[in-house]
Amino acid sequence: MIVASSVRVVAGSEGEALFFAALAELTPHRGGRALLVDWIRTEHVQNEVELYLCLVKGQRLVAYFEDNELVGCVAVSGDDQHWFIAGIFVLELHRRRGYGSALMAHCRATWPDLKDAWALPGDGPTKSLYESMGWKARQLTMSAE
Repeated sequence: MIVASSVRVVAGSEGEALFFAALAELTPHRGGRALLVDWIRTEHVQNEVELYLCLVKGQRLVAYFEDNELVGCVAVSGDDQHWFIAGIFVLELHRRRGYGSALMAHCRATWPDLKDAWALPGDGPTKSLYESMGWKARQLTMSAE
């Protein structure tokens, strides 16, 4: 059973550990490194550590835990006028059990105007998650890198 109280915003050493675990999970994916570069550019920071400070210290990393073990997390970015999902991941062992939907529901409740999200090229599961919520793909970003 998925319990809403298992979803929480994380910060401090816990947030740091989760953030860098998420980056380690993300960057091997097709397009993951390019997405990280886009995050850094969007947040106007110089590197992963500054991005961590911006996202986690800014109270915008939401994680799902089961028995105090990480299941997945979402990085939410933006300002008072526009929030977007900068990235979401659920550990492979826990996928297709509703955790991604629970994380997204928590984020939508916290940021009611949340309507945009990043997805990696070729990341069918993430795209399917967004589409299951009624979201539609509307942009393709290309890079010469």
